[in-house]
Amino acid sequence: MRIVKPEVKIMGDGFCTNESETLQWIEQCARICYKSEKSIITKESAEKFVDNLYKKGHTSAIEHGTIYLTIPLTAKSDETEMRWIISQFKTNPYSCVVDYTSNDLKEFLYITTDYLVLLQNNWLWMLKYMTKENTYYHEKRITVKFLTDIGTMTDYCRSRDMSISCESTIYCNYSKDKFDHELTFITPTYQPWGFVQDCNHCEQQYFSALEGNSILHTDGKITPKDIRGCLTKYVKTELIMTGFVHNIKKGNYTIQGWKHFFDLRDNDIPDVARLSKDLHQQFKNCKLL
Repeated sequence: MRIVKPEVKIMGDGFCTNESETLQWIEQCARICYKSEKSIITKESAEKFVDNLYKKGHTSAIEHGTIYLTIPLTAKSDETEMRWIISQFKTNPYSCVVDYTSNDLKEFLYITTDYLVLLQNNWLWMLKYMTKENTYYHEKRITVKFLTDIGTMTDYCRSRDMSISCESTIYCNYSKDKFDHELTFITPTYQPWGFVQDCNHCEQQYFSALEGNSILHTDGKITPKDIRGCLTKYVKTELIMTGFVHNIKKGNYTIQGWKHFFDLRDNDIPDVARLSKDLHQQFKNCKLL
């Protein structure tokens, strides 16, 4: 058994210059669910991995693939195509179009979206407009990694406009070598009496159940998903979240970004607020807010 402190860090803005890089970024983020991040990620592995995610319906992880499009608006541009692109992304609830008429760069249209939007709408042909140099004029989407406890994770996951992937107690078997045959717990802000004893008891229950006989399976095996109910809220989990920095107004709807997250979580209960405040300061240090 291990007891560790919670952590949070900014992974980046997901900027990629081509489709292959985007797929590898998605695979990197999605592997948190299986705690298999040490796998070697290649162009071929990413294509297969993302294709499997899509076929199995695990599409939320594909949302981590942020796409920055820079579309030229010149005399040579197809006016019909440009009007169509603008109308589609301005109404899409997961995308942001910078109002190019409000700055001096009227020759370009700056769009921020995600790979799943393009995939589900058969818009992958738009990848030819992927930004090649920088995203200075785009609305940023920021990907963040949390190391926290299961209880705090449930509060963070209420940010419904975020793209979220987390370490899954369905797939992760903590009796395996990669987990050192032990459970890891997060120390709470205010440690309750008997905390260490409760963690020990939880670990003993978990491993005893894994070694027991199951009436649920004809092969007599118990899987992690059968016994995850015995895990306490203090068990460590890892969480990846991606969202817009600012709140994005879309007609009568507002996409709630990291700014909204901080407005809520900085003043939440101590276990929730401590990482939110830390992350908020990281955003300020990076001049994102």
